[in-house]
Amino acid sequence: MDPAVIGGRSVYRAFFEYMSQEFVPTTMPLWVWFVGCTFALIMQCGWIILTAPLWTGLTNCLSASLKGEPSFPITSRWRDIWHQCYKPSLHDKSQDLNRLLIFCAFVLVLPAAIFIPVCTLTVNGFPVPNLLFICSLLVGATLMLILPLATQGYFSAVKASVRLLGEGLLLPALIPIFFLSGGRNLRSFFTQIYTLSPLTDGAAYVLAGGAICVVGVLNYDEGSDESDYDSTCLPLTGIDKGVWLLTSDCIKVCWLTLAVDIMWPTSLAMPMVVPGAALMSQWFGQCVESVGLWICKMGIAALLLAGVRLVVVSSTRMMQIKIGTVFLLGVLAWQMAYTYTP
Repeated sequence: MDPAVIGGRSVYRAFFEYMSQEFVPTTMPLWVWFVGCTFALIMQCGWIILTAPLWTGLTNCLSASLKGEPSFPITSRWRDIWHQCYKPSLHDKSQDLNRLLIFCAFVLVLPAAIFIPVCTLTVNGFPVPNLLFICSLLVGATLMLILPLATQGYFSAVKASVRLLGEGLLLPALIPIFFLSGGRNLRSFFTQIYTLSPLTDGAAYVLAGGAICVVGVLNYDEGSDESDYDSTCLPLTGIDKGVWLLTSDCIKVCWLTLAVDIMWPTSLAMPMVVPGAALMSQWFGQCVESVGLWICKMGIAALLLAGVRLVVVSSTRMMQIKIGTVFLLGVLAWQMAYTYTP
């Protein structure tokens, strides 16, 4: 930046104007814009954390209904987490490493929950990570959730070790999807595919979203009702297990939200931070509509996952199917994106 341009203004205002370029309205104080964007992102993170256990409860309820078994209410998952948080933890020093892993996994999920678009894209100029960074956070959090299971003995450790290896191979399997995004941040990526038709030039991104959806959907243990890596074998008690369950739910919701956004980006509201109360109220109305669409999309995803649980296969075979499907869909999406001619 030219120092002459900064003259007469504070350094922080010049810096944020450089980040936001011409998108910040001149009638709005810069600190109001920045605080408002930060508050909206924090509210989105809280929304995902609050609704993730409800989505898991809905999935378990639908799965039990399809199998003809008695089902629990959709709030049962939240009740379980709440009950675990009030139970006393067994203070065993040998489990200090597991507690640290669970805490780190929860911390890794928070940035993903903040930046994954739920109802609208992030305002231009606000720092947004790219698709590789978000997927790395989610895969890293998943690996940290499996490690406490892998440290146990007997058959649960064998299954956890297989899942640990399989989840570690997911990032290499997603390489075609990363090539498809072109290394752009999430806002630029979604802005590019916002107007593409899902039947023509946007079909490749539908396949890419399907590949990411497979990553989040096929996280269940041999067709059982529990899609959280056999939590009954966890060496954790009390609040440690409650945080583990909550983090597992948030990871799945983040994966599925990212997938459905890529498959159907027009359901998101484009931010219109410009002077004028009418345009701002219109954008707010679109955000409310997008939240309703997000609830519908997650409900459909819960129904599909409940149907997938009817197929009972071994954990090793399911991990092979998962990695192979993700890689093939990614390659096909990448090939379609670079061979399509309008």
